[in-house]
Amino acid sequence: MIGRGIAYGLTMFGLGALCGTARELALAPLLGRGPATWLEFVIMLALTIVVGQRFSRRASARWLARLGMGLSGVLVLVALESSLALLVLETPLHAYLATYDLAAGALFPWGLLVMLLTPVILRPPAKA
Repeated sequence: MIGRGIAYGLTMFGLGALCGTARELALAPLLGRGPATWLEFVIMLALTIVVGQRFSRRASARWLARLGMGLSGVLVLVALESSLALLVLETPLHAYLATYDLAAGALFPWGLLVMLLTPVILRPPAKA
């Protein structure tokens, strides 16, 4: 399950990098920052659900194992995303932590919650 979770996290990081680049280069200039962020969030939620369900197809039937897959995926994603933001892009720590502030309207934590729970909740039914 951990290996599948790592692949899940790597996949979502790659998709997030692509969507984030599209948001900044194409959508934000066209729609404005707020609408572009919401559009990217909706697209990423849909991708998270599709990818999470695909990775959980051959996963264990035990919900705890699937939760472990979701958790390991989230941990990989957060590790990569925080490394990119803090070390490569040199985002100030307070600005990076603001992306987790639900009270300020941050969307990222909601995406992480969906990523965590998708393998548990949306596991495809077993084929007969």
